[in-house]
Amino acid sequence: MLSTKERTIQWIEGFVLKHNLCPFAKIPFTNNKILYQDTNTTQLEKLLFELHTLLFNMEGYSNGFFILPSMEFDEFLDVFYAAEQYIIDAGFSSEFQLASFHPEYQFADYSEEDKRNRTNQSPFPMIHILRVLEMKKAIEQYGDTTQIFVENEKKMNRLE
Repeated sequence: MLSTKERTIQWIEGFVLKHNLCPFAKIPFTNNKILYQDTNTTQLEKLLFELHTLLFNMEGYSNGFFILPSMEFDEFLDVFYAAEQYIIDAGFSSEFQLASFHPEYQFADYSEEDKRNRTNQSPFPMIHILRVLEMKKAIEQYGDTTQIFVENEKKMNRLE
């Protein structure tokens, strides 16, 4: 049986990179610059402490995945919003930004069955930690990023 890290790596390679959902993902993935950490705790204070520890272990990594394998979607959203607030309150918002992924991810304006939800659906609930400066540089090199989400929605609608 594969570990959460191994399944996450498979998802990045076999879904995110395969469908080019994030034009900035390939370089850190192929250069092994992604830090993966999972947790079995569901207590918010412990989760935020683990997130804090993860942020301090990010030296030398481009981004990270904080994997919360046993969390329902509503509970996960509460944790994600608390993590975003923690980033702000701890003064890390100029260094890190967060993105959310969950197997049951559903955008507010889409039905549960809408294929476009797949852009944020992952094998496990996870918080993706991105470095703000790296994202700014990547966006500057890429150019206009406004169409990435629109193109990704089209890709998801074409999937069976």
